[in-house]
Amino acid sequence: MIAIAGVALSAIGGALYEKYFSDKEKRAKKKWQENRIEFEKYISEQEVEISRYTSRVNSELDFHTLTNMHFTSMKIADQAYNLFDYSKIYLDAMNRNLKTTSERKQKILLLFKSKIKYSKKLKLTEELKEIDEMRNQLFKDKDVLNSQTNSLKTRLRSFNKRTSSLKYKIRDNCGEKGKDWYNRLEQRKKYRN
Repeated sequence: MIAIAGVALSAIGGALYEKYFSDKEKRAKKKWQENRIEFEKYISEQEVEISRYTSRVNSELDFHTLTNMHFTSMKIADQAYNLFDYSKIYLDAMNRNLKTTSERKQKILLLFKSKIKYSKKLKLTEELKEIDEMRNQLFKDKDVLNSQTNSLKTRLRSFNKRTSSLKYKIRDNCGEKGKDWYNRLEQRKKYRN
């Protein structure tokens, strides 16, 4: 048995499953699976740091520490959003493969209605079994990927709200430096849009 996305597949089904993914799609799957957990960890660690520093008495807030924290938070969020590209590539590949296998299954079922030799029917029956195995695995993997993607998106929205509140903390509690930093940040945002 071969494990794919935490679910066991027969060697035939697993080989068939991997056969229909391009190298780019396989890399995207691997990048998503490896990096998603890492980014969730980065987000958690950064949220703890933000909470730790922003819960201090306002006069103790350090401008440089907070602006560095804001910059780091923005970088983490940007990289996490880029990670969604891998998720999309992998999801698109699964959808394409579901369509391809559905079409192949329909062709095989039409062949069954025609007059074909018994030996050919046996081979087609085996192929149908493999296709069904692969489709079941694709549906399971697609559900897992959608769940993981949605979970990370929800996490990232919360993280971005916290990063936004950090921006206002800097503006409101770090004197003129904080106000100046905030105004420059807002100007850069206007120019980007």
